[in-house]
Amino acid sequence: MTDDRGQRTEEKAVEDTVHPSEPAPAKAGVVCPLSSGLLIREATAEDVGAIYDFLCRVAPPTGRMHGRLDCAKARREIARVVAERGYGYALLALVEGELAGTIGVVYVDWWYGTDKFFAERWFFVDPDPRHRAVGKALLWEARPTRSRKTSARR
Repeated sequence: MTDDRGQRTEEKAVEDTVHPSEPAPAKAGVVCPLSSGLLIREATAEDVGAIYDFLCRVAPPTGRMHGRLDCAKARREIARVVAERGYGYALLALVEGELAGTIGVVYVDWWYGTDKFFAERWFFVDPDPRHRAVGKALLWEARPTRSRKTSARR
């Protein structure tokens, strides 16, 4: 990991910082007009365990996992997307306080220059039919905004 000045820092073990398997209490977020009870908010370090548990439950049945799960690597990458400044961010979709979907977005360079763009690291929604609006809401909130374009991390 690097600090705000780009200096290399010692990476803390994910296991030391992330324990809960429930999403952190709701912080400021966007209430979605597409579905009552749907809240979209940016993930925090306290959410890493809940994201990991959710992805391990929802992703395998989709057939989009092409290899064996390395639990430690998966948790480290989720934590990196959530917490490492300039690397990316993750959003949670909560329906009546329950995690119903998540998207992880990372910043990558174009192969031909230094400009960056957003790429999906993960994007999964609980298949429950009651959560039909969740995917659309996550994509809408994950779109590049002026603050994300200029700061590469809010």
